Amino acid sequence: MSLDVLYLTRNRREFTELTFELLVQNTNWDLVDRLVVYDDHSIDGAREEVSSRIDRVPVPSEIRDHDFGSPVLVMNDYISTTEAYRFAKVDNDLALPPGWLDVFVGVMDENEEIILLGSESPFMGPPPEDWDGRYTYTPWRHIGGNGLMRTQFFKDTYPMDADGYHGFTGHQWKYRPCRGWVTPDIMLCLLDRCPIEPWPSLSKSYVQRGWQRPWKTIAPHWNIYWDWFIEREEAA
Repeated sequence: MSLDVLYLTRNRREFTELTFELLVQNTNWDLVDRLVVYDDHSIDGAREEVSSRIDRVPVPSEIRDHDFGSPVLVMNDYISTTEAYRFAKVDNDLALPPGWLDVFVGVMDENEEIILLGSESPFMGPPPEDWDGRYTYTPWRHIGGNGLMRTQFFKDTYPMDADGYHGFTGHQWKYRPCRGWVTPDIMLCLLDRCPIEPWPSLSKSYVQRGWQRPWKTIAPHWNIYWDWFIEREEAA
């Protein structure tokens, strides 16, 4: 079954530098047929960060420049041009741990009913001490903007309304596909909510420039979500 990775950038160069590098390093590219990058008229060097690394991606890859101004319109454009059976959507604030795609694909392969599969920490919680190592999913009323999705759902319901940041959520509520969250969580690290510097300071500057929505940082007791990330940073 064919699978694309869809990576979205709009400024936030420092976020992009890290998250695209982790995408390159931590993705099982044997599962991927194509990488499609959409850059929304970045002016701070974010596109150049991707361009300087994309040759290391071992599958056919391309950068599509656009000025849609909406991730929903990006998805509409992508859906109208792809024949992939499913796609993984990744925003440029998402730090991906090793094995992330294997988990998504494994859960979706074992659960044919699931159409939209998300995992944005902290949500379902980290693995418990007696965890048996098997991932599943928890049905939910919506998933966030990152995850693994079956393309045919969007082709059948095309196009989505570009209602700011909320068109994707509204589309789920309107058509009610089977959707849910990977359980337990796979420790995806959202840099715009990360409590560890320099990410909060960078997020504040991005908000001031109108490049992202304001978010509260995650409470300290959720720091377990960034253990793998902290260890990586300290070893660098």
